[in-house]
Amino acid sequence: MNPSFENERNKKKFDLMCQWMKLKIQGIYLIEFFQDRGFQSIAIFGMGEIGQLMYDELVMEKKLTIQYAIDQSGIQYLESLPVYCLDKDLPKVDAIVITPVLITDQLEEQIYESLGECVTFVFEEILYELSRKHGVASSLWRIL
Repeated sequence: MNPSFENERNKKKFDLMCQWMKLKIQGIYLIEFFQDRGFQSIAIFGMGEIGQLMYDELVMEKKLTIQYAIDQSGIQYLESLPVYCLDKDLPKVDAIVITPVLITDQLEEQIYESLGECVTFVFEEILYELSRKHGVASSLWRIL
């Protein structure tokens, strides 16, 4: 992989993790984003560090079902969480959350090609919306 892309990706992941931590310190959790939209079930696309931590936080809340994960490697994160590759007929969920950074446009396109029209959110969008709603500043974006 290109070293400058890898550096940019790691910087972006670091910035997202910092913003996520700012929200958590103020008692603002990811579950709020899904509850505000009335979602009952989601799938997580990408079970790297962000996907795993997101899963762990949401499972603790016990207010949202994480039906399955989608990961190109097909590697199982937990025995209780099915992991599929994108080329399968996947069970219906309210939304798919895309966790890998800097390649979200390509992943959204792959999801659309495989599954057709479905609700997707990028992890960064979730943090942005929660930050905007609660007025939590970030170096990633300017909140209006």
